[in-house]
Amino acid sequence: MKRLSRKIWICNDVWMDILPFFDYAQLGLDLALLSPRFDVLVDKHFNVTTELTIWRPIIIHYIESKLKVSVRHGHKFVHFPLPDRPLPNKIRFKSLYIHSIDHSVITFLRANKQIFDERGTKLELDVRPNEKLWDDFVREIWPIFATNVRHLSFSNCHDLDHLWLHSSPSFLSNLDISIASDNLLPSAVAYDGPYATISQALSKWLHTPKKDGQPKQLSCSEYGHTSKIKKMITSFKEEFLDATTSSANYIIQLQLRVTFQQSPSTQISSAEEAISDLAVSISSDEFGVTSPKRKKYSHKKPGGGLSNYDAKYAEKFKADSIQKSNKGIDKFFCKACDQNYKIQKMGEKAITDHIRTTKHKKNLAEFNRNVPLTDFVKQKSASEEKRCLAAELTLAYHCARHNFSMSSANCSSDLFGVVFSADPAAIEFASKRDKTTALIRGVLSPHFLNNLLDEIKETGRFSIGIDSTSMDNIRYYAIVIRYWHGETKTGILEVCSETSEKAVDMEALLTSLLDRCGLPLARFVSLCADNTTANFGGRERRGRNNLFHFLTQKKTNLVGIGCSSHICNNEIGYAVEKCDYDVRNFSRTIADHFSNHPGRWELFQEMAAEENVIVHIFPAYTAIRWMSLGRTFKRIREMWTVLEKYFRSLRDRDCPKFLRQIFDDELTPRSEEWKVVVCFMCFAFDQFNQLNLISQKPTLPFPILAKQIKTLKTKLELSLNEEFYGEETSELLKQLENDGAIYQKNKLKAAFKQFYEDAYEYLGNWSRQFSETDEVIGDWVIFESEPSSEKVRKAYRHFCGTIADEMDALFGEIAELKQTLKELQGDRFNKKNGFELMNERTNEMLTLKKEKKMTMFYFMLKRCQIGKTIQWEDKKTDNVNNVDFTLN
Repeated sequence: MKRLSRKIWICNDVWMDILPFFDYAQLGLDLALLSPRFDVLVDKHFNVTTELTIWRPIIIHYIESKLKVSVRHGHKFVHFPLPDRPLPNKIRFKSLYIHSIDHSVITFLRANKQIFDERGTKLELDVRPNEKLWDDFVREIWPIFATNVRHLSFSNCHDLDHLWLHSSPSFLSNLDISIASDNLLPSAVAYDGPYATISQALSKWLHTPKKDGQPKQLSCSEYGHTSKIKKMITSFKEEFLDATTSSANYIIQLQLRVTFQQSPSTQISSAEEAISDLAVSISSDEFGVTSPKRKKYSHKKPGGGLSNYDAKYAEKFKADSIQKSNKGIDKFFCKACDQNYKIQKMGEKAITDHIRTTKHKKNLAEFNRNVPLTDFVKQKSASEEKRCLAAELTLAYHCARHNFSMSSANCSSDLFGVVFSADPAAIEFASKRDKTTALIRGVLSPHFLNNLLDEIKETGRFSIGIDSTSMDNIRYYAIVIRYWHGETKTGILEVCSETSEKAVDMEALLTSLLDRCGLPLARFVSLCADNTTANFGGRERRGRNNLFHFLTQKKTNLVGIGCSSHICNNEIGYAVEKCDYDVRNFSRTIADHFSNHPGRWELFQEMAAEENVIVHIFPAYTAIRWMSLGRTFKRIREMWTVLEKYFRSLRDRDCPKFLRQIFDDELTPRSEEWKVVVCFMCFAFDQFNQLNLISQKPTLPFPILAKQIKTLKTKLELSLNEEFYGEETSELLKQLENDGAIYQKNKLKAAFKQFYEDAYEYLGNWSRQFSETDEVIGDWVIFESEPSSEKVRKAYRHFCGTIADEMDALFGEIAELKQTLKELQGDRFNKKNGFELMNERTNEMLTLKKEKKMTMFYFMLKRCQIGKTIQWEDKKTDNVNNVDFTLN
């Protein structure tokens, strides 16, 4: 059976919506020629009275032995055959390049002469030398362009010569346009009579003023060896410029293309010297025009066309304090200004220009003054000088403390003298950007670092936190130290950069820093870092090519503490990614729908006002910050009724497909199903966010953090066993069951159960480090269990080793602690006032044992009970040992 091709009829209104997407050239030269119907549609699209200007260049040349019209489209040329009939009267050409002339070209231009009746067309001729139709072109075609062309360009001088020879002698003089041609310069003789040459006619054209009084413009291109160019420029300067009258008004642009023979640098230098001489001649007052802007050259290249310092300048400009520079032969040194300046291509003129500047005159006057040195020194008392210096240091500290821009010191330095005009220190205040930066780097930073190191050396033990980020292929490391000195303190040890992020390089960086600061590894207690492979070697910490492994080779009892915030964040992300419901896409689609759409948000606010619902903006989140999804789901739950009403009111093309499937009127159970999912996500994110907020406390002791992780695991296990998904979620599940949506209820419960299992699995795998370390330390330090002798001795043995005398003294102190706890039992003792009473008791014992010194266990207990650190005092050596388990 013969298959008939199907034709789809498209009405004119649809075509009118499609035509704006076509290019002008395609509409006029392609689509309009297909049929009379398309011709009418194109005319209607251009509104008949509107003229179409083709801004892209139109080129007529041979392609595959056929003359074609080429229209530039982007970086490509679209080729069209020469039309057989006249083009529509609406089309206008801005640029026309003719590379070939034959009868078809003349016929095309003659048939379309009406499209060149407006001034402003740019015409370029690049015709083959063997063309024989110049007479026809000049007789029939040139009159079309004679009065309307604005710029005439020739790729070589022969085309201009052909056009001039086939026209009248005064052809060029009558042109009121700009001309561009290669290998053709005007002659010194301005003449266009019989037996005149093209150069003389061109000179006559230059000397003929334009009707509007504007200068005529001539662009000339020359190429060849440097000797030829130099000779050409010299001849042009001597003959043409010297013969030019002062009434001439023109602009000549020279484009030179240099070819090299032997030494390119020497060739360039000589050519540039000739060009420089020409520019100086043109810029003289005799002609009243300025030289073109010079091209910049590198001063590092030998012979880069630049002038050098001459020995005669030293004697000639001795009175102006001009000397030879030690920065290079292409510079001179001004002793009065105390600066080196470039001579460039100006030579002696560069020195004279500098001498005439106001800055040099002022500096030279000050330089030549003979006054005592004491006149330059302000007499201030020692107290005034100290107050002024203290004020400058205070401003520097203020800028560094609050991360102010160093440029703000420029304003503050001048402001103090105006606001506090009665204070001598404010009047003498002079610390702007550079000085403030120097004070921070050279005074404040070393001072605070030395204070920090002195405090650490007094207490002994310390923890190190390290983190890094990449910028422009450079790894920046921030090394933070935490220690105990009356309270838990944190300081920045160093911020440095490295090109490598390998673990072995990180270990070398850290150990070298500790050596420079005089901090022995024996006092290094714990390493805090992200849970990356480079830091800890993976989840099980069995790798050997990581920072923690390299450090434990030098200190075996080092404690490694990963980031619990990352664990909490990645845990929720792991569960969300494996969830049967695409909750991430759901929240992101809602947020993106309103983002950068004020009209949609205004309509949503109007609907919310009708429902008496408070509207909040949906917060944005990134893929690596899963906890931020909790805030988005909270907003969705609060505005759920308004969201349902809004998305159901939208048309299909305005509502995203994913949300249309959820909020469609015919799929009401689907909407109720997602409402349950949103409520469950709010409940789940709240559970995880509690641990996340606790772990971000700046002085959180490690035992409390380990306890909170255990509590979260217990919550997940209990919720999984008892199928508890939040009170609001449970009520919605019951409502689904009452409505007969048993399948949706079971599907939701299965998804929630799987969510709990995935989160519990991830948390169990990554929290082993906390449980293992907590077994060593124990929870007795925060009074969660009785401080038995075995637990205390185990912690002491892990960090300090086994010393018989110290272990015996420790046993006696444990008994003394138990006796104290018995005295505090009853109504007086609880978690809050118990700590206060223990502090009072410890202070009393410190007073009683002033001569004897506090025993190490009570000293340790005083620090532990306020949740800071484990600290003890060695009675024999009087060395205070400090263990910090705080995780930031």
